[in-house]
Amino acid sequence: MDLLLLNKPLFYINMKRIFTLLFFALFLSNCVFSQVTSSSIYGKVLDDKKEEVIGAVVRVLHVESGSIYGAQTDYEGNYRIVGMRVGGPYTVTITYVGFNKSEQTGIQLSLGEAYELNIDLKEAKTELKEVVVKSDKGNPLNNQKPGTVQQISNEQIKSLPTMGRSLGDITRLVPQGSGNVSIGGSNSSIPSFGGADVRFNNISIDGSVFNNSFGLSPTPGGQTGANFISLDAVEQIQVSLAPYDVRQGGFTGAGVNMVTRSGTNTWKGSVFYNFRNQNLAGQKVSGESLNLNDFSVNQIGFRLGGPIIKDKLFFFVNAEIEKRLDPGTTYRAKTDSLDQGTGVTRVLESDLTKIQSFLIEKYGYNPGSFQDYYLHTFSNKGVLKVDYNISARHKLVFRTNYLYSYRDLPIAASGSFSGRRDNAFAMSFENSNFRQYNHLLSGIVELNSMLKENLANNLKVGLTYNKDYRDNTNIFPLVDILQGGRNYITFGTDPFTPNNKVSTSTFQFSDNLSYYKGKHYFSAGVSFEYFDFKNVFTPYFQGQFAFKSLDDFYKSAAGDTSVVLQRYRQGYSTTGNQIPTANTRSNFSSIYAQDEYTFKKWVLTAGVRIDYSSFAKTAKENIAVTTMNFIDQNGASTQYNTGTLPKPSLLVSPRFGFNYKHSESIRVRGGTGLFTGRPAFVFIGNQVSNNGISQGSIFSNNTNQFPFNSTPSYYTPANPALPSSYSLSLTQNNYRYPQVWRSSLAIDKKINWKELVVSLEGVVTKQINNFRYINANQSALKDSMKFNGPDTRQRYYGSYGLASSDRINAPVTDAIVLVNTKEGFAYTVTFKAEMKPGKLSSVFIAYNFGVAKDLGSAGSVSYNSWASYFTVNGNNNPTLSFSDYDQRHRWVAAISQKINWSQSQSTNITLFAEARNGSRFSYAYAGDMNGDGLFGNDLIYVPKDKSEMNFENYTSGSITYTAAEQADAFDAFIEKDAYLKTRRGMYAERNAAIMPWVNRIDLSISHDVSKQKMGGLQIRLDVFNFAHIFNSNWGVASVPQNTNPLQFMSTDAQGKPVYRMVAVNNSLNYSSFTNSKNISDTWQVQLGVRYTF
Repeated sequence: MDLLLLNKPLFYINMKRIFTLLFFALFLSNCVFSQVTSSSIYGKVLDDKKEEVIGAVVRVLHVESGSIYGAQTDYEGNYRIVGMRVGGPYTVTITYVGFNKSEQTGIQLSLGEAYELNIDLKEAKTELKEVVVKSDKGNPLNNQKPGTVQQISNEQIKSLPTMGRSLGDITRLVPQGSGNVSIGGSNSSIPSFGGADVRFNNISIDGSVFNNSFGLSPTPGGQTGANFISLDAVEQIQVSLAPYDVRQGGFTGAGVNMVTRSGTNTWKGSVFYNFRNQNLAGQKVSGESLNLNDFSVNQIGFRLGGPIIKDKLFFFVNAEIEKRLDPGTTYRAKTDSLDQGTGVTRVLESDLTKIQSFLIEKYGYNPGSFQDYYLHTFSNKGVLKVDYNISARHKLVFRTNYLYSYRDLPIAASGSFSGRRDNAFAMSFENSNFRQYNHLLSGIVELNSMLKENLANNLKVGLTYNKDYRDNTNIFPLVDILQGGRNYITFGTDPFTPNNKVSTSTFQFSDNLSYYKGKHYFSAGVSFEYFDFKNVFTPYFQGQFAFKSLDDFYKSAAGDTSVVLQRYRQGYSTTGNQIPTANTRSNFSSIYAQDEYTFKKWVLTAGVRIDYSSFAKTAKENIAVTTMNFIDQNGASTQYNTGTLPKPSLLVSPRFGFNYKHSESIRVRGGTGLFTGRPAFVFIGNQVSNNGISQGSIFSNNTNQFPFNSTPSYYTPANPALPSSYSLSLTQNNYRYPQVWRSSLAIDKKINWKELVVSLEGVVTKQINNFRYINANQSALKDSMKFNGPDTRQRYYGSYGLASSDRINAPVTDAIVLVNTKEGFAYTVTFKAEMKPGKLSSVFIAYNFGVAKDLGSAGSVSYNSWASYFTVNGNNNPTLSFSDYDQRHRWVAAISQKINWSQSQSTNITLFAEARNGSRFSYAYAGDMNGDGLFGNDLIYVPKDKSEMNFENYTSGSITYTAAEQADAFDAFIEKDAYLKTRRGMYAERNAAIMPWVNRIDLSISHDVSKQKMGGLQIRLDVFNFAHIFNSNWGVASVPQNTNPLQFMSTDAQGKPVYRMVAVNNSLNYSSFTNSKNISDTWQVQLGVRYTF
């Protein structure tokens, strides 16, 4: 394992600090742990005269495991028990001399919430009696919610429809979520919450950090499409957007906290198998046949738990394997009998087969198929957990889990010309894809101790090792062939695959105490996290050739040296034969304290959290760069040092929360405070990798200096020294970790009908430390450098044919700097109605309205993050606009009903419905309008009328489009677009256009047959997009027909831009949207069988 802490100087330096903090935590403070993994009970014991009962004995029994917890009431009759197992059922027994014994049964505890149980003891007049109260659910408002939090129970986890058995299928129940999202082609099993970058969530399992901390994906296994833990291993999930408990930290999105199952005194186990394929999916979308290739998904798993020593020692083990076979593309090449349209690209099959044969015959390189091929996915994961009841006061937990997975993924679109992945305009070959691997091993030990009746201790130590790497053994130069200024055909190796590897080691430690006295519940604590990242990222080491046409490629391949490339790019190592490896190490330490004060109907929480971050000195200095002048985010002259990572930072996060119990049926809760999270460490690691001395690059547009050669390293310098031209990734020296100011207010009302609770809640977030990128080597523009006409945006030097003048320092192709910004905000308003899961039914209905704005989102590569901004006046001048994570409207509903046919047979039916607006997108020009060297990112100007349009005639194939026809068509396009017609005479805004609503219903039906001695057999049917079965128009998403409807061609004699309107399916008369034609737009069925004992 790469975590060799004793060899790290930074570790010694910070361990001195951390041991100092631990001294205060252990001896001068009363501390608690940072990520809650347990539950608690608190309350007050009164006699029949409503006077406090002092010294009453409170005994709590976890029925299934025999675990015992205890406390005594203090001088005010209060008691509190912490560190308890999540779930239940629990039996609470309270005794006091001279009073009847009180017993409450059937109590269930939720993760991270305190259950309020107040007891009135009756004086024994003649003989002692026992008062037993059955409390199957109790008052649903008894669980004290710490701010904006949603609990997901084990019953919901088991019953909700799920195809992928992912946490995203379960957490989509949270209305403030946005559904599953993608980061650089990597799917997240956890959605974005409240409009925040999904990587700024904090994922924890049993208190251990479980983010993909480097940030290539939001969660471990995200790049391989694997779930990092089996749902069979999860007991409960808690999603916290605004928890004012300072013990919870490490996020500016949401805290997603999970606890795993534990063994009990009863042997329990389960084995299951799930299956689906193309025969269990619909074949039509909107009345048209779906080109559905063969696919299959197979899932098999088991769980087993039981006692090693009754009432003392327990184990739980789980393992699950999934194999998937998916179509490599849903697009078909255009033929004489298959014209361009939905699911058919403009790319001719004859062009693809010709170039395929040419590559095989001339270079011995087989690019693979361009359609009718498959992508393979595999994952194997497991959990082992041991619970040890050392005594009534001490309980030890050990958990370890692993993941091994891989997935075939399509070629990256970054650095292309309006997209090289298969779409309506472009196709790529099978061997341009790559296989992504992920290995993970994690373990944590936790000790909960009751030191005194009102003093508890928690000790936690954890290690996690995560390795992501790629495999593509058949390396060939990447070739992009353009047609009409955008990608047409692509073959060769993915630009980011050669040598790509990241290994992450994480160590975490906390040791804490909690203490209560009277109405006060004091808490304070420390936590320490150490991250060690080793990253190998060598983009374009195989070279990239971008040809303006197919003819240009064939000419260049034949030896014509006059061919002008659209672009040539080549990366190489300056360390000889060694592959450059970037090592980034960081500490993240926290200390926090708070007081929870309970009086009358109020619970007030006030606390402060201090987070300290630092980086080891692992970056190398490029002396040449140190003396160069660049610009900062304000355009002022400045200098940067590639060897200087962000200086240590101390961030303070005060918080205040309240919970007001107006009555047994109404509660008001809310608060305000600061929340500090971790960055995606790849943001910082980019500087260690891209320093201009470890790697070099050749980057040239409109050049004939690089005739095509099939040897990937042909143009790599023979004796690579320091490169004469290179790109840089830098970080603002005083860069601070992400921090937001978040406030919320909510009211919960219990309605007596079936214990229904309705809630209205608002959450507001303001960025304190957000992030953005600038190119510090891009020359400032002159006021005179503008287009004429109605669109007067600024022009870069490339627009005048002077691309090199865009650079302040000629050797530096680009210097992308990560800086902080305060720009950005989000807010949500949520209505919920929930009937807590009961024996037979449960109901959950919610609506969320949300707004999120920022300056731009980011991937994992700094240059691509900056280049992907959609702007008017260049990517150094972004404006506040809608975030990629903005989810304006979202309805969710989950309704479950159980039908008991007999004592041995039952059926459970669960329906999940979601209605939401589609994703946001931007209207931009195809090509590079402003001449900054970036393609497809310049937001369009929306003309007031046809008089402001300036088109040129052009011919495509056998069709000629006149300027007048294009003006008429584009004017009609604007009028038919709900967004564009509101922007006439103005520029389109980033992400301001919204795709139409998506409405879908998923269904799960399970039938159980059980015999007491033989166990139970379950047959399960999960149906995705259930309503589509009855009408092929239902549940179908809509997607933009063309987000680049105009192509910038040139400027006329008056300096006005000249355009072409881009045809779709050989027509200019098209609307903004068309029905999506994807497997997710039709119904799918998954069949499952499970044996439980």
